[in-house]
Amino acid sequence: LYKKCSILIIPSIHTAKILEKHLIKTPKVIVKNGVDINKFIPAKNKENAKEFIGIEKTRKVIGYVGRLTKEKDIKTLHDAFKKLEKKHNNLFLLIIGKGNKKLERLLKKEENIRLIKTTNNIVPYLQSMDIFVMPSHAETSSIATLEAMSCGLPVITTKTGDLVKYIKDKENGLFFSKKNEILLSLKIEWLLKEDFVRTNLGLNARETVQNIFKLENMKNKIKRILESF
Repeated sequence: LYKKCSILIIPSIHTAKILEKHLIKTPKVIVKNGVDINKFIPAKNKENAKEFIGIEKTRKVIGYVGRLTKEKDIKTLHDAFKKLEKKHNNLFLLIIGKGNKKLERLLKKEENIRLIKTTNNIVPYLQSMDIFVMPSHAETSSIATLEAMSCGLPVITTKTGDLVKYIKDKENGLFFSKKNEILLSLKIEWLLKEDFVRTNLGLNARETVQNIFKLENMKNKIKRILESF
């Protein structure tokens, strides 16, 4: 089907390389994914945001949004959280997504972890988070990460896909090595201790999305491409 197309609209060079690897020679044009920055906004009051979804306002919330599949590597996030949980009594892990049934059962058993399989509105959950983690082994541009950034969250992620293009380490986010729960726990702990760093990363993350990944920019570019036909 891809080979029969006149043109392929794709989100990144990374995607183009994958298609080329599979001998898809169809002309391609890159349109960066867009986020509605008027919908995905920072919480006006973080404590109120937590109480709104039923989390104690004194908790520090670490979050993830996405599928619960092998390549997303939620196990590394879970293991890092369990290490931190032993030292901090106010931590809470909020996971939005579904997939692996065994992993779902494990998460549901945990006292300080909440699993939300589906929701019609992800924004209140993002606004309740203090830190967003994307532990995935494989991503393209990661809409979930961009939406978290638009909500002013500091993100900790692996170096995968297009994340390496728009995340600048210690400027608008942090990187950690894949499958390394020890390093991830250290990065989380650092952000929990350093309020200024956490806030600054979040502000810069929001600015990155405003400057590069606005939904209107994506719509306008797609419109121009379609009009050319």
